[in-house]
Amino acid sequence: MTEKSAIDFLFFSYFNEDIDEIKEDKSKLLNAAINRAYRDAASHVLKFEFNNSLSDKEKSKIINTYKTIGEMEILNYLTNISDKKEKLSENWVEELAKELIALYGLSREELISKIDTVELKSYQKENGEFTFGIAQKWINMTMKNIYVMDSIIKTYLKKEKTCLGYVCDVFDKFIDVPVDDYIIKATCNRFLEKVPSKNSEKKDGNYMGNSDKYSEKLAWSNWKNEYDAEYSTKSYYRAFQERLKRKMDEDDEFKEMGDVLDKENRLWINTAKGLYDKKKKMNN
Repeated sequence: MTEKSAIDFLFFSYFNEDIDEIKEDKSKLLNAAINRAYRDAASHVLKFEFNNSLSDKEKSKIINTYKTIGEMEILNYLTNISDKKEKLSENWVEELAKELIALYGLSREELISKIDTVELKSYQKENGEFTFGIAQKWINMTMKNIYVMDSIIKTYLKKEKTCLGYVCDVFDKFIDVPVDDYIIKATCNRFLEKVPSKNSEKKDGNYMGNSDKYSEKLAWSNWKNEYDAEYSTKSYYRAFQERLKRKMDEDDEFKEMGDVLDKENRLWINTAKGLYDKKKKMNN
């Protein structure tokens, strides 16, 4: 198998796109990054309960409509950054997440107005919501995928710069770690840092840092990004990010490892491997 053939296979397996067709198409690459990130962020945790009059097909159509307008919002944001029409701010994740959360609150009529070709029956969401946690992971995994694509295409085409290069350069300054279960577990257990608790005796958003209380942690998908008194004007999410980055900078294993995502990749892999090894021992 040639190097290009191997990359073809891996790229399609992960992104469901043929790299040979979209290797220099920025719009298609960004769409692929956004779609793959959605699978990581929302496919298992974003659940709405609708009234019983709707068919499964109609419910699926509604969810996909929300997803489509969310994709359009992220794509528009990244395209404007790439085309130098918009500057990146320090709180870009919070700003974009706020827009996505607002989109997921649109009524049936507003959804239809956003996408002219969609026909939706009357419905009302009974339960479920699109939280800040889901939004932050969708956004940050999109960026992580863009970095991965940029590296793969450089290898594939033997180039120093790709059509995604400028996006990566701009986001290098404010890149964040995608917060998920492995990252929270690593932060709580390895660094003994504080994460949101779901302890019924506390309010959501209160801190805890003891590894033996990890089971009480609040799932990343339920993070609300509420005001953090300890960090004054900074959001809880931003405070968590700063704590984690600081801890990785201080840790001997990570401090010489490169940029934020280089460190996060290794932290995530270490945690995933540890859980996998533990499960394997239990099954033997």
